[in-house]
Amino acid sequence: MTSVMRPRPAKFPPVLTGPRKYIRSKGSGGPDIRCNLIALCREHHNDAQVYRIPQVDLFRITARREGMTLAYSAVGLDSPPESWKTDVLVFVQLQQDEEESGWKIAGHAAYMVGKYGRGTAAKLAGEVGVSASYIRSLAVTVRAFPEDQRNPALTIPHHRIAAQTEFPRVWLKRADEKKWSVRELQKAIKDGSKQIDDIEEYRAQVERLENSVRKFNEAWGEI
Repeated sequence: MTSVMRPRPAKFPPVLTGPRKYIRSKGSGGPDIRCNLIALCREHHNDAQVYRIPQVDLFRITARREGMTLAYSAVGLDSPPESWKTDVLVFVQLQQDEEESGWKIAGHAAYMVGKYGRGTAAKLAGEVGVSASYIRSLAVTVRAFPEDQRNPALTIPHHRIAAQTEFPRVWLKRADEKKWSVRELQKAIKDGSKQIDDIEEYRAQVERLENSVRKFNEAWGEI
């Protein structure tokens, strides 16, 4: 989308020089506010009409122009949401653009869990049609992998699976080095956990044996 006209960097111009387009049409619920309006040359206006230019790319431009995040622009909010209802709307919109905004979904889930506290995951899950464990896993993933520790070569599911382990960064590094798919990472973690369980059982057996020897020595003296 290299040839989309750049809007003026300051305020939205009062008079638009090209065809004015609602990014999300009013017929489909698009609001009549600045972050839902963009000026395009006629060629790109026509491209946008038939979705050759994705809506999320247009919202990215208006978000930058209006000084807001992509999520707020895409749901037609002039400022960050202050209520549960608008926070849920942001999450739903991000779900629709999941391929473009996967980490934003996770970040918004973590933001809501932190903002609303206990019970948020279950409440949000019921409203957006996903499981509470999925919401919780998104929040855990964001905490486990701050932005500067994410691996762009791996998918969000890779990060989410690694985040559920005791050593998330170690598993993510292994997945990258070995070029594991998500399924292969899951299997490796499962096998690794089994090995750890076997080691713990071995240690428990050794401890029981040592206790038996100590009791024998206390009762009969060392041989």
